[in-house]
Amino acid sequence: MGSITKMLQNISGADEDAKERTERLEMLLKLARAKIETYKDKINMNFSNPGTIDKIQIPGNRAMRYIEQYHVVTKEGLNEKVADHLDAAIDAFFSIGSDNVDTKKAVQGGVKSLISTALSGFIGSTEAGESEEIIYIVVPENNAFVRADIACWKYHFEQHKFIDQADTAIAYILCKSVIDHTKITLDELIYLATEAMSTRQEKKSLVDKALTDAANAAADTTGDLKTVKDKLADVTKCYPTTEIDKKGSKRPPEPTDKSVFDTALKKLNEQLITYLKLPKEKVITLGIDFKWKEGASDKTKGYWEPFIFDPTLDGTHSSATPASLPEVAAYIEEMIKVWRKLKEDRASSS
Repeated sequence: MGSITKMLQNISGADEDAKERTERLEMLLKLARAKIETYKDKINMNFSNPGTIDKIQIPGNRAMRYIEQYHVVTKEGLNEKVADHLDAAIDAFFSIGSDNVDTKKAVQGGVKSLISTALSGFIGSTEAGESEEIIYIVVPENNAFVRADIACWKYHFEQHKFIDQADTAIAYILCKSVIDHTKITLDELIYLATEAMSTRQEKKSLVDKALTDAANAAADTTGDLKTVKDKLADVTKCYPTTEIDKKGSKRPPEPTDKSVFDTALKKLNEQLITYLKLPKEKVITLGIDFKWKEGASDKTKGYWEPFIFDPTLDGTHSSATPASLPEVAAYIEEMIKVWRKLKEDRASSS
């Protein structure tokens, strides 16, 4: 079910820190299970009483499939790990078309983009404490329309004494149900078909692209990009680079001077706004994560190397070109033919 149970089994030692860590993980396990059951009860209630939501949402008939998971992830690569979990769940959740049909990848990409956009703030947030996000989307699958309910819960710890390698707990549930097509209006059908058939392209966020360009820029770079490169270096230089043993090292490391770090981060933010020609009142939220950099001579030693990023899911955004009206009309016409044929067959057999 989840990696929390596995982590509990792997904890050894009788010291106080190990005991407290075990208690914390047991608490997370109970909280995650309770949250998933709460979400599941709410979804099932909507199936039992669709009339309570059909004026404000498009209800599903009944659950076709559930996926429920809970995980503990480390601070290092938090966004990527959570995104990987959700991507794998979505791939397993939707089986649109076949491997040889472009529609499968196109629609799955669209589904991921919809979910990523809705959850990017939730995933990117590192505020301590509890947070949750509940969304639903409607997408075409196997010549029908399905509703996907997604509920996510997160508990983030800042007290790394207790959860030094497992500081954020994630629990989520995905439920898929088929929608009664007679409950969809023509306008909704046109919208859903157009969205599903849109041509999508994933592109790096402007902030991430600027940070990547600056980090990879040559030493003799000039202009605003050079200034971004310099300000980026000022931020990363705030963290120690003395080689240490990875085992037992503090994660994440603290800047050597907090006031210098805050000033450097503020100046990097300002320079990014100038470089990207954004309004001066614009506020850019930057994320900081760390990767282990091995020592040049002794591979058992190294240091935590910081990197700055745009804290959106995968750092990417989706741009879509809507499908043309003839394409949408042909798609809808084929679906109506199928629905009409099924209705006639049922009438003749009754």
